[in-house]
Amino acid sequence: MFYVRYPVFRAVWSCVLAGCVVVFLLPGDPTGVQAVQVWYIATPYPRDTVSGCGIERFAERVGQLDGGRIQMRSEFLSGRSSDVVHSIQSGRLAVGDTLASSLVALDPAFELSMLPFEVRSLDEAKRLAFLARPAYQNALMQHGLHLLYVSPWPPSGLWSRKPVNTFGDLSGLRIRTYDDASAAFLSSIGSRAVSLSVSEIIPRLQAGSLDGVLSSGDGEVGRLLRRTLQHFVAIDYAFPLSFALMSEARYDALPRSVRERIDAAAAETEQQQWLSMPARIARNRDDMQRSGVAVAMSGAGELSEGLRRRGEAWVAAWQARVSPEYAGIVRQLRETDSGAVSAERRGL
Repeated sequence: MFYVRYPVFRAVWSCVLAGCVVVFLLPGDPTGVQAVQVWYIATPYPRDTVSGCGIERFAERVGQLDGGRIQMRSEFLSGRSSDVVHSIQSGRLAVGDTLASSLVALDPAFELSMLPFEVRSLDEAKRLAFLARPAYQNALMQHGLHLLYVSPWPPSGLWSRKPVNTFGDLSGLRIRTYDDASAAFLSSIGSRAVSLSVSEIIPRLQAGSLDGVLSSGDGEVGRLLRRTLQHFVAIDYAFPLSFALMSEARYDALPRSVRERIDAAAAETEQQQWLSMPARIARNRDDMQRSGVAVAMSGAGELSEGLRRRGEAWVAAWQARVSPEYAGIVRQLRETDSGAVSAERRGL
């Protein structure tokens, strides 16, 4: 092949595969060359999910701020979320967005947004993300990763073939979850839960080996679930976060002016991800109902109360086994929430 015979083309091809700097000859540049960086940015979730929308929004904003000198190519992978982390660390991927659960193996701080029934609203999810951000950044830095932005996901509900109305209905239910902790939690209350990637859900449902799925059902994932599972109960198990990451070494090697533009694009992306979430949650619920899914709000019934009591015990056990810093973040959240409620009652 042509690029194999000539070393310069072989070198450029290698850079393209690695998402590195590629040099093009462009007219109008007084030096005769202009560096254009081709970055591959990926997520294991479909394009129209929170994660997919986030990477496309970030890629577009980087291009606008940097005048096209950084060209991002979005990819939507079908593997597990942990593959994104490994690809960034190995240099095969420039930027990746991955669910918090794929980072738990690096540090238990990433369990914070996945704790069962600890966060009860989008505002609480945002406060927790703010409180935990220094811990997230430090944990990622220890593994050579740089945090660009976080994205909230809609709250996790329970999809099922049959209605789940009581705590007892969960007994023996074969449920797919999105991380090992949620699988362990649901198993502890009598369900038969297993952690599976998004790509594994539909084949299992079609084979009849699952009775339910713990998921927000965002975007394409929801459309796929609605074909098989006609019941959804909004238990609000958690408000998970996704993390957009890049290599710390790659970030540090950028000129300061480029880092500033990357930071600005990341901040704007994160802000928009939070701002768009209420409408996204409402749209997902409307789509469910229009397609014939029976949507139930768990409210303060027996199912909700039973899950929350178990959740409190689970979070207390988690606080006892992690560092005082991480346990303190949960206490800070609760104190902040109590203060907000008190202020609201005083009319502040």
